[in-house]
Amino acid sequence: MPNLAKVRSLLDARQLGHSLPQGFYLDPEVFEFDLAAIYGRNWILAGFEVELPQPGSYLALAVGRSPIVIVRGEDGGLRGFHNSCRHRGAQI
Repeated sequence: MPNLAKVRSLLDARQLGHSLPQGFYLDPEVFEFDLAAIYGRNWILAGFEVELPQPGSYLALAVGRSPIVIVRGEDGGLRGFHNSCRHRGAQI
């Protein structure tokens, strides 16, 4: 896991009643920690079922560094995919 010591030192520097220290928002190592500790290990809410009311409805978003698309199929089911073209790798 990326630099746990850096995250711990930023947490220790936090002042009660204030927002998180600047490093939580700007430091690339802290971002890598978030990707591994949160996005890589837990379920993430991507949207609500009511946002996809009919077949063909979709949501396109990024989860961590991964672009994804969620589509309501003709059968009414919801399906999620990596949002990339299979032969060129571009986002759809």
